[in-house]
Amino acid sequence: WITYLLMVFYHGGASVSFESANHIETGLAACRITSNGVDVTYKEIQDWRQIMPWIKGGLVPSLKDEDQRQVLVGFVRVKQKRGQVNATCDLSEDLRTIYGVGCFPEDGKGISTFGPERKWYELKDPAFTSTSAAWGTFEFWIEANRSTSVINTRLDTLIDEGWIDLATQEVNIEGLYLNVEEHVYSHFGIDFKIHREGF
Repeated sequence: WITYLLMVFYHGGASVSFESANHIETGLAACRITSNGVDVTYKEIQDWRQIMPWIKGGLVPSLKDEDQRQVLVGFVRVKQKRGQVNATCDLSEDLRTIYGVGCFPEDGKGISTFGPERKWYELKDPAFTSTSAAWGTFEFWIEANRSTSVINTRLDTLIDEGWIDLATQEVNIEGLYLNVEEHVYSHFGIDFKIHREGF
């Protein structure tokens, strides 16, 4: 399941609020990546492997509004909820031959870290440390005021180290825009709900 949320805070005319929200939604809906030879928007993503490439190739280039009507305030937060990977499943031999991987129960409680093993002298990446160990949630922030190459290097690292994988159950992307002409704040959110059987 994919949901899209856009909240607008404004004191005054509704038409200006709608135009600001529509401008952001239209811009995000136009963000496309090519996946398996097909152009894909966030609404058409069908596989967890498409999420990070869409963030990198679709979302990041759209964060800077060329006409400067909408300005991103602060950062974009990308958050995920993870389940536990349980290698011991109660599966019949027939099912085990089909699925072949560990179980992914819905309960992510107790997951505090995941990701690649680091040497004792290497810094731990905060994106792989839970923001809430009770619920297995992890997040990273996109600093839109940095250069696209710096942002893409960070995203490439997260992709290479498997920040989103089969244990990911939800991914939430959210940010806040300001319409500098009309003084309207617009909060956007995109939610990806990942089920074992697909989106």
